[in-house]
Amino acid sequence: MYAAMIRLPIDKAAAGCRTSSICQQKKRRYYKDYVDEVLDMLQIGHVQHSIVGSVEKRGISGGQRKRVNIGLELVADPDVLFLDEPTSGLDSTSAEIILAALKDLSRLGRTIIMVIHQPRYSIFASMDNVIFLGPGGKTVYSGSPLDATDYFEMLGFFAPPAVNRADFFMDVIGGKMCRALLSSFCLGVRLACG
Repeated sequence: MYAAMIRLPIDKAAAGCRTSSICQQKKRRYYKDYVDEVLDMLQIGHVQHSIVGSVEKRGISGGQRKRVNIGLELVADPDVLFLDEPTSGLDSTSAEIILAALKDLSRLGRTIIMVIHQPRYSIFASMDNVIFLGPGGKTVYSGSPLDATDYFEMLGFFAPPAVNRADFFMDVIGGKMCRALLSSFCLGVRLACG
């Protein structure tokens, strides 16, 4: 609540106020409703009065801690949200909860930009757009994650069955997979492929 009161714009909360006491009540109600909405979206309402924890004292779980950190950014009502590995160190269920909440936010008109490593395929497929970067930060692919398979197959890289496509794409970009047509040539790197 404190972060919302400091970071949210006053004009939204105080629209149509006539007196300072009405204005204060209106702002407080607006902030509380906004914070409750963020807590519900991130599924952390049940821990809102819990201690986050520290090195010495155990608090909420790692996944809940990540969601609290994201929530602190969300109560500022940003148009664009930058996240660096929001799912690292989390189990797949916690990662899915975070990504589902971020997907909901993007549907509300916010732009979410994040770095994510080794995502579960369902998380990868749920993204609107992805950018794969190769060595030197060069763009290898930019577009829908669902179209990435066709793109890589067009280039001669066919994923084996039952392999996480996101991992396969990273292997191709890293030069660990060879083209079906030119088995000795992998993304500009000569390899001895068998």
